[in-house]
Amino acid sequence: MKKKIISLSFCAFFILSFSLLYAAQSNVELTKSMQVVDTLDKVDALYRPGTVEDDWSDSTYKCAAYPIKYFKSQYSVNLSGLGTNGTPSVSSGKISVVTTPQKGDLAFWASSPHSAIVKSVSGGKATLIEQNWKYLSNGKWYATINREVSTTASGLKFYRWSSK
Repeated sequence: MKKKIISLSFCAFFILSFSLLYAAQSNVELTKSMQVVDTLDKVDALYRPGTVEDDWSDSTYKCAAYPIKYFKSQYSVNLSGLGTNGTPSVSSGKISVVTTPQKGDLAFWASSPHSAIVKSVSGGKATLIEQNWKYLSNGKWYATINREVSTTASGLKFYRWSSK
């Protein structure tokens, strides 16, 4: 019986370690348009090879497209105001700045501008799901997934939607 408990404990530790490793920041090669590189709550983050500048005004690939889709899917509201030096707003309910982010909150840098959704928070770091966070290396395009940022990063604000 003792061997079974030790064996089960080891298996549980191995599975937990693997799942934490899997969730760590990684890079995905971009090979086609409409490529799904990450998903949260059944909302896909879409990428394509090419420059960030090519995506800035594209309603499918720009960074704001993901939070807009996420808020529509999860909260049934239209999210707007994610442009240069904008202030996020919603079509119903309210969106407020929060100092302790949680899953589903909007991460927004007005000065960039750049926006994303919080996947998880741990130890002063927020793991994000986002679109348009990509780079070129050796002639290939890559997207970074599960990027972590400090919850106190300069210029970063977190917003939470409420129906009230």
